[in-house]
Amino acid sequence: LTLTEGTTLITRSGTIGKVALVPRHWENWVASEHIIRVVPACREIARQLRQRGIATEIYHQPEALKKQIRYADRKAIPWILFPYLYSSADPQVEVKELASGQQHQCRLEEFQP
Repeated sequence: LTLTEGTTLITRSGTIGKVALVPRHWENWVASEHIIRVVPACREIARQLRQRGIATEIYHQPEALKKQIRYADRKAIPWILFPYLYSSADPQVEVKELASGQQHQCRLEEFQP
């Protein structure tokens, strides 16, 4: 299990349920079989959007939502997609348009910038 920055790790033996977020200096380290890796849906969503030619950025740190929205606003990013509804069986996302503040849900493949 090779580690990448920002991946969530959870112990499954010993002290069960201990959680860690992989920092940059752990990049490319290897975890044992006693660790569960949680890969956030945002990477899969970004991959699909990029395949469709849609410029995509994943916020670089797990920080407060307000800070992430402020970052997008400063970079003039027009939309934010929230992955909390997403699953491979039902690829729904919540879309927020920063200019108007309006939000709506849609299937990922239906999202058009």
